[in-house]
Amino acid sequence: MNKKAPDQAPPPTSPAPQAQTPPSRASQATSQSQAVAVDEELMGPLGFSVDQLMELAGLSVACSIAEEYPLLCYPKPTDKPLYNGLVTQCKSLGLPFNEWGSIKMSDYDVVLDALFGFSFKGQPRAPFDSILQTGNDGTAMEPSMLVSLTAPKMGVKDFKGIHYLGGRFVPPAIVEKYKLQLPAYPGAAMCVKLNGVSEKKVADMRISYELGGLMEEDIDATDPMSTWDAWFKQATEEKGYDERGFVFYTNYNSKKGSDMGSNGHAAFSVYWEKLQRQGTVEQVSEEESTAYYHSRPRGSQIGAWVSKQSQALPNGRTELEDSDKELQKLYADESVPVPKPPHWGGYLIRPTKIEFWQGRPSRLHDRLVCTRDSVDATWSMERQQP
Repeated sequence: MNKKAPDQAPPPTSPAPQAQTPPSRASQATSQSQAVAVDEELMGPLGFSVDQLMELAGLSVACSIAEEYPLLCYPKPTDKPLYNGLVTQCKSLGLPFNEWGSIKMSDYDVVLDALFGFSFKGQPRAPFDSILQTGNDGTAMEPSMLVSLTAPKMGVKDFKGIHYLGGRFVPPAIVEKYKLQLPAYPGAAMCVKLNGVSEKKVADMRISYELGGLMEEDIDATDPMSTWDAWFKQATEEKGYDERGFVFYTNYNSKKGSDMGSNGHAAFSVYWEKLQRQGTVEQVSEEESTAYYHSRPRGSQIGAWVSKQSQALPNGRTELEDSDKELQKLYADESVPVPKPPHWGGYLIRPTKIEFWQGRPSRLHDRLVCTRDSVDATWSMERQQP
């Protein structure tokens, strides 16, 4: 289920197959005989059970829906391993997920009921027959979103809506045997968008923040850096921070480097979407910058020499790439360290103000702000209006 957004058309579901895809993700639709053969091999010599394939298919569909609509809810959950596993997998992938007891049906306008079948034949049974009926005006049902599984099929070659492919479980041997032309899945994604433009308006792209609250007792008002440390370990890894403040690295001659050099102050924001959360500045020592520089991949070290950050490229990207080729050749011997550019290094922000932000429903967010008069002064905390 997906949260309502004004003027947003809900996507009906359809059991099916494929739309014409852009050249960059061209994929050949499979015939019914190919689809049957692939199903038989997956559930035969390749050892997949029906439950396994349904679980993988369900995860692919959930990920596809989450790409287009911001919040998932599993209505009326069933206490069975298959369904519990799907919920666990969705949450582990960071999909925004609400528990059934915490939502109202009237708040949602997209309800998905997936129809699964392995190359089924014959007439669909009730109540699915009425869902799939041809419309009164003689036109077939036209869903606004479709998720094909395993491979796109012939039946939707003229589909014009939002089209995803899910089912990253097809082994290379099957792809080769049946000459399947599948698009590349990005990263570790369980789905890939084939084509179609979302009907959502930019103004309607909003998130309902419902993952928790932030109370005064959740923040160490005497040492907000310890709270930052706890939040940070929940979310990601940074370039560096310690009791002094926050460290980041850049080109000293860039616009931000120049601004900080003349101003002496800086501010930054960190937004951790999956968690729904959101001073003075000085250069760090040359030793600290050098140590971090040599911890980076060698290509990134050379890139620091190549890029005259923030400056114009009058001859286009070719100028940048030519410079990179020259320096790659110069430092081809990987036994010789790449020296750190003198114009590249780290900045330390010593915070005098830290705001902790926690998203809440109806935009009534929590904002707790810790401030101090100087880097040596004690901290104080206040709650501010959202």
